[in-house]
Amino acid sequence: KKKDGSPNQYGINMIHAIMGCADVGQLTTKMINAHTHIAPELTNKRIGLVLQKTLKTKTNGQNTYSFDILLSFVAQTRQTLEEKLKGLPPEIIDKKFARLQDKDERKNAPATYHQQYQSEYPGDDVFFG
Repeated sequence: KKKDGSPNQYGINMIHAIMGCADVGQLTTKMINAHTHIAPELTNKRIGLVLQKTLKTKTNGQNTYSFDILLSFVAQTRQTLEEKLKGLPPEIIDKKFARLQDKDERKNAPATYHQQYQSEYPGDDVFFG
């Protein structure tokens, strides 16, 4: 859920894509301790993830970074869920890697770098239809 309590559609779509890549039809939750919950159906499943490094500025002015999941894929075949379901050869991952750059959200970052990258990313609809 988002901070405002509404569903996080991107997160829901990502979980569904991961489930599809792992051949898991339904998830359950198992509590390990008060702060840790797992989905046992995904335990020991191999899933590929395309991660993007996002450069950020902390509130104290220091630079930091995070990694965001852009795309999941079947680790053994390198197929995205869409390619797997349609019986297509794996092509999307290599195309994504060819264009992948760090995303710069730092304060005082060069505007052209940030704007150029944003216009290049097609959005989630391409991958999660």
